[in-house]
Amino acid sequence: MIFLKKFSLFLTIFLICLVLCSCGVQTTAPDGGEVQEKIQIDETDKTVLETVRDEILDELAIEDAMFIETENLNSLYGIEEGVIKSSGCFVTMSGTFPHEIIMVEAVDNNAVDTIVTSLEKKLSEVLIQSKSYDAKNYELAQQCKVYTKGNYVTLFLSPDHAKMQTILEKYI
Repeated sequence: MIFLKKFSLFLTIFLICLVLCSCGVQTTAPDGGEVQEKIQIDETDKTVLETVRDEILDELAIEDAMFIETENLNSLYGIEEGVIKSSGCFVTMSGTFPHEIIMVEAVDNNAVDTIVTSLEKKLSEVLIQSKSYDAKNYELAQQCKVYTKGNYVTLFLSPDHAKMQTILEKYI
């Protein structure tokens, strides 16, 4: 199901790019002739958090990431879409302590508090689960914290949380 969604998304993006690249605007050249100008596609449409997410994936060589779309954050973490300006979240399924990365830009200060509460609840759940079955994972989970800066709220549930935090701090 996830593969089908990703494939559909990729196909849609590809078709949009193809259509935009083939579109043009007619202008008049200085000699009176017609000149075809291509529409420029701005590839800087990525949000700060998407850029951070991509750099984390590249620098830490994470290959099995599954992106979590903003609209899915409510069902997974109790974060309603209306309090989110942007996000850059992903999970992995490999390893004994898989990566679960939640990075959200809130719409305002009240939303920050709401998101922090949701992520602290998630961290608490992870701590309870790991305490009962794996001392090493419990120790790793204890090092993970909900971090806020301005309207940005993050939770890096990962053995690489410190490296991820360093990458994030280059951008916000």
